Amino acid sequence: MKLCRFRGPDGIPRPGLLVEGRSPTEGQTVCDLTPAGVHSLTELLEQPSPQSAVAAVASRAAPAIPLASVSLLAPVEQQEVWAAGVTYLRSKKARMDESTFSATAYDKVYEAPRPEIFFKAL
Repeated sequence: MKLCRFRGPDGIPRPGLLVEGRSPTEGQTVCDLTPAGVHSLTELLEQPSPQSAVAAVASRAAPAIPLASVSLLAPVEQQEVWAAGVTYLRSKKARMDESTFSATAYDKVYEAPRPEIFFKAL
């Protein structure tokens, strides 16, 4: 089982569990967690033991919906998104070629004792 977010026929984003079929002929399904009282992935992920929380609600989840009947969504709700520096040497070279400032700024990112962390989005 894997946590997921999906949009069903009603168009409302919901938290769910992606479940593998029990046999090769049985496809993947999604279990809606809202009937079990879970309305966001954050509610589960912020528990002291997320795995235990998922196991506890899995038995109360709605019947499985065929994966083909839903649209999977990004597993991000309203979390902040942060990034760390430049991760590819090719990108470093391109940025350093852009300008003198970029050359020194990116050189510091790569040579710094800790990565440069910056806020991306909500």
